[in-house]
Amino acid sequence: METIYLLFNEANVFPTLAMTAIVAYWMLMIVGVVGMDTLDIDIDVDPGVDIDLDLDVAPEVEVDTGGSVLDAGGADIELDGGGGSSNAGNSPLRPLVEFLYMSDVPVVIVGTALMLGFWISNVTLNLLFNPTGSFALSLLWFVPNCIVALLVARVVVIPAAAIGRKSAPEDRGRLKMVGLKGTVKTDKVTERFGQMEVKPDNEPEITLNIRVAAGHRLTKGDVAKIISYNHEDGTFLVEQTKWENN
Repeated sequence: METIYLLFNEANVFPTLAMTAIVAYWMLMIVGVVGMDTLDIDIDVDPGVDIDLDLDVAPEVEVDTGGSVLDAGGADIELDGGGGSSNAGNSPLRPLVEFLYMSDVPVVIVGTALMLGFWISNVTLNLLFNPTGSFALSLLWFVPNCIVALLVARVVVIPAAAIGRKSAPEDRGRLKMVGLKGTVKTDKVTERFGQMEVKPDNEPEITLNIRVAAGHRLTKGDVAKIISYNHEDGTFLVEQTKWENN
């Protein structure tokens, strides 16, 4: 009973509920009810910081604010440094994305590691310094909890990042992928944003960061063909095509 009180008193209840929801998600994934791509969150940090969250929300609303585009309808969020530049060095998210290896590790794993670190830190500090379980006093630990969460997540995702890099497109001979076809995964593909899934012969299906030529645009589910590879930013230029019958 003391443990239950500790975890669910007012000082710990919100992190505990969040951690409970995450554990429930992983349990559902283990039994096959949901998949790791249920939230369909993809991050492309080369060269910009592109974040696509496919949450199947409607209606579609697109807001263009200079260097940032918000498209909610299976929400696409593209963040640049401003002024229309695709230089990720100007983006405040770039250091965080790189620190947590978010271009190599599924966001759901990073999020789980962050919440785990925050929860452990919050419960521990309240146990040591807040025996009465005061919510107001627990707010003093918020910044330390965030720091611990970042450090825990960094350590946890390192092995997953190493695995992710081994299966990355650069290890598969990028130029040899020219001519392959795949299905657009993001809600849109523009000159600065987009991803698609392809399946090279005798290899697992992989996700590539893609772009289209000026004036062109693809949408989710379209079939695209790789026509060139950009060594500077690690993206593939594609054009719309169709599946050919064998």
